[in-house]
Amino acid sequence: MEIIHISKSFGSNVVLQDVSLQLIPGKCIAICGHNGCGKSTLLNAVAGFLRIDSGELQLKNAVLQYIPDHFFTTRMNARDFLMHMGAIQGMDADAALAVIREYTHKFFMDDLLKTPMQYLSKGSLQKVAVIQALLQTPDILLMDEPLNGQDIASQRVFIELMEALKKKDVCILMAVHEQRLIKEVADIVYELQDGVLRPMASLPAMEQVYVRFSRQQEEKKLVCAKEESDACIQQYLMQGWHLDELRHENNL
Repeated sequence: MEIIHISKSFGSNVVLQDVSLQLIPGKCIAICGHNGCGKSTLLNAVAGFLRIDSGELQLKNAVLQYIPDHFFTTRMNARDFLMHMGAIQGMDADAALAVIREYTHKFFMDDLLKTPMQYLSKGSLQKVAVIQALLQTPDILLMDEPLNGQDIASQRVFIELMEALKKKDVCILMAVHEQRLIKEVADIVYELQDGVLRPMASLPAMEQVYVRFSRQQEEKKLVCAKEESDACIQQYLMQGWHLDELRHENNL
């Protein structure tokens, strides 16, 4: 199973540039990089949700499952939705229910099975996304920020599940920011930057990526704070305040 020289652009924005990657059974491959670098685009291309501009996906009729970053909501309760997904996959109802009960118990969701998904928290929705992807064991599991919204106990359960899947020769390809997931689950780590996928050879190199990511997040917060401040000043000025008075009020 292999990704061969794929490229993808949106207009003049080149998101993936000549990306090649071998998908190895029993290995977890982590793709890291800043927000908007193309990690989700790569996963969507592998899943077949996006048409690539060039290159080739050699997946050998592999069974793929996908855990997205944001899972959709519906009026269906979690149990009925998961049973429906099992039926789509051709599972016997009793077998599907047994798997659902096993995973919902592991993820501390026994009391939420009959809750409409539109009322579930982000973390609980993410657990439903994980369970629907694991109703049957796939050949390739694609995951986009799978620990989003997960509590500490559920993170531990999730990591144990990933290790168990690797022992079943499942190839895991994940877009991820969490250092814990990289350190405990990933076998191979790449950084996606400027559309180019580069292997990362060491933990210090990975940590350097997160230093850059953290700085970018802080810079975004500062920009947002400044924009909010500017908007606030503009509002006061429109109400007849003078800038000197505003600065005096805020000890500036």
